[in-house]
Amino acid sequence: MLEEYSEEEYDTANNVILHEFLAFKGLKVIKHNNNVYTVEGFKELLLLKNAYFDNVEHDFGFAIQFCRAFFKMSDAAAVYELLEFLDFKK
Repeated sequence: MLEEYSEEEYDTANNVILHEFLAFKGLKVIKHNNNVYTVEGFKELLLLKNAYFDNVEHDFGFAIQFCRAFFKMSDAAAVYELLEFLDFKK
């Protein structure tokens, strides 16, 4: 667990809706059937709510792991950015 953040903050960050977060960051998100999303330029990447699956790397996880894998963030940086996004959305 991250020392800087409470378990509730960590869980909240991990539950961010990924397609909303990526659209906020300026990436083009494409909606497909059954609320599955892809990102322009990353057709192998599938997004479903707060989860992702990378068909090439055979990697999957939730919002924090996504930020680590695709934006090369530390856990603390990922939690911070995801919580900031949620605060902006309010």
